[in-house]
Amino acid sequence: LAWSAPLPAAEPQGVTAALGPVARGSRRHVAFVAAGAEGLEVFHASHPENGRPGPFRSVKVQTARPLAGASPALFVDQDENVFISVLATTDDKGSACALVEARFSPAGEPAGVARLRDLDPLPARPLGGALLYVDKQGTLARLEAVIALEGDRLLRLDTAGRMVPVARPGRPTHPIVLLPGRQVTYILYEDPVRGLAVEAL
Repeated sequence: LAWSAPLPAAEPQGVTAALGPVARGSRRHVAFVAAGAEGLEVFHASHPENGRPGPFRSVKVQTARPLAGASPALFVDQDENVFISVLATTDDKGSACALVEARFSPAGEPAGVARLRDLDPLPARPLGGALLYVDKQGTLARLEAVIALEGDRLLRLDTAGRMVPVARPGRPTHPIVLLPGRQVTYILYEDPVRGLAVEAL
């Protein structure tokens, strides 16, 4: 056990971690999202290899709730700017989804307010999702987003910002696992005959 720390929120609904740039000491970054009385809150802290994390800083987003079964994505660029994205719902039925994007400075302070980007209305109830930042030589290349729906359907965020069906349907693992490729992103499927299989989104 490297360290333990009290959480500033009652029950995190998604946790992730990432390494900072080697040139800056490979700081460890931790982020999580929690639901509050009026919305959601995105928390972030970091620590050196042999140290404890500093205080958690956070940004709040009103009128949004974390999408159940979807972990946040975390990316730290070459200048140690921190990017965190969260899938959220913005209505009681869960059919209206949004992408919450929060940023933190190299000093760990929130860099402005979190941005809420509405996604296309979902045709069925969401069951989970996944986000993945893909970097290229220390800079952010793209953000991938996948949402699983009832009826074994999957939608992904395309380059135009639209939610479109995944080209190669399948049954994703739970939680959903996305894998970065040089040009495309892959998803891990589980098949009763083949076992685990990796397919391009």
